[in-house]
Formats: sequence, structure tokens, C-alpha cells
Amino acid sequence: MSIEFTFKSSIMKNRQTTILYVLLCCACLFSCQRDNTTKLLELAEAQIWENPDSTLQILEQISSPEKLKGKEQADYALLLTQAKYRYNILAPSDSLINITIDYYKKKG
Repeated sequence: MSIEFTFKSSIMKNRQTTILYVLLCCACLFSCQRDNTTKLLELAEAQIWENPDSTLQILEQISSPEKLKGKEQADYALLLTQAKYRYNILAPSDSLINITIDYYKKKG
């Protein structure tokens, strides 16, 4: 009976360790994605006035921009609006720039 309990206990520890490891890996992957998005936004901002076409290409590298939140979403919307304006691409509406305006009105 004691051996069976020890065996089950060992399996539970392995399962818990595996789950913890998977969660840690997922956290690292999502963290790396956020860091990459921030770096791409910084790079796009550095290029905005001299190379708006490069800025558009950089912004296209951001996977799932619709999932961005907070400052990243506001900065993405601002940079995309500026790049399109500088590249003479007219925006169909002002909804994109309104994301930026709303964010910075709240956060300052």
C-alpha cells in the first residue's frame, strides 16, 4: 500500500512539474512577443519622418495588431496614421487616430 501511494505521489509531482514548465514556457513566449512588438514600434518611430515607407513595412511585421493594448495600441495607431499620411495614403476615417487620442487623454 505504501509503494502504491508513493508511486501515485510521484506521478502527481511529475504532472505538476510538467504543468508548471508548460506555463513558464508560455509566459516566456508571450513576454518575448511583447518585447518584440515594443522594439518594432521604437524602430518604426525612428523611421517615421525620413522613411515612412519603411515605417509601414516595420508595422506590417507586428503580428495581430488588433490584439495590442494600452500604450502599444496607441503608439501603433499613431505611427500607422502618420506613416500613411506621409506616404499620401488617405485614411477612410479618423477611428484609427481616435485610439491614440483617447489613450493619451486618459493617461496623459
